[in-house]
Amino acid sequence: MKEIRQHHNLTQAGLSELSGGRLNQTTISSWERKRFIPPTFDKVLILAKSLGVRLCDVPWDHISLIKVDEDEKEEGCSGMNYRFGLYDLPKATSVKTFSGNIYEIKGFIAIDQDTGEAKPISDIYYRAKTVAYDSGVIAKRKGQDDELISVSRRGKP
Repeated sequence: MKEIRQHHNLTQAGLSELSGGRLNQTTISSWERKRFIPPTFDKVLILAKSLGVRLCDVPWDHISLIKVDEDEKEEGCSGMNYRFGLYDLPKATSVKTFSGNIYEIKGFIAIDQDTGEAKPISDIYYRAKTVAYDSGVIAKRKGQDDELISVSRRGKP
């Protein structure tokens, strides 16, 4: 997003003003230097709107909204299951549904590997059985009525 800000010849303070003060310059600076808690989805929406960027053009692979590493969990929290939400889905590269369809994920768009049909990821989220990033599974749903849960990837980045 820093590159987009600079492309528009905006300073961090200018972007803060453009957001109506909902994003302060210090926070923007921290995000750009990766020295702050990652932004919430609401803040990414404000940032995208302020920069005139469509959500499908947001570089989601460079934005970590929620990341839970085994080493960062609070003591006594190991073994907890973390819900894999709709807004986590753009981090994935593919999704397999309970009906057996496989979709390639491109931001907020899901592309059926068999038909090439494109759909919003919201259309497949509740049918997702397995979510993968590259060749590893990052989330699973046991049954169609269960929550989609993040899978621990020990030993993998």
